[in-house]
Amino acid sequence: MTLVLSSDNTAEECCKIEERLVAISVPLGFQIKVIWADKGSPGAELGEKLMAVYRSPWTWMIVTALVALAIMGGWRRFFWTLFSGTAAWFVSKFAILPLLEKKRIFPYS
Repeated sequence: MTLVLSSDNTAEECCKIEERLVAISVPLGFQIKVIWADKGSPGAELGEKLMAVYRSPWTWMIVTALVALAIMGGWRRFFWTLFSGTAAWFVSKFAILPLLEKKRIFPYS
């Protein structure tokens, strides 16, 4: 069995955790290999976020729709679709922001 773990603890604490896991699993008949992953560093977090975006079906749906729009509708419609969609996103984001601030200040009003 391979376990991938991450920790912000020191190396001594990680070794103790690994020894305890091995001590528990050996009597049960499991052979454990522990791999410590670096989590929390900016590079690791960026890689995790990019992989989540890459694996998301929403990403591939949007990319495919944009490619189809560019091919079928032409570049002019493609540009205006992206422009209007981006503008609508910013308008909705800034329209909702005061409501969220009010809710944060008065959560039950």
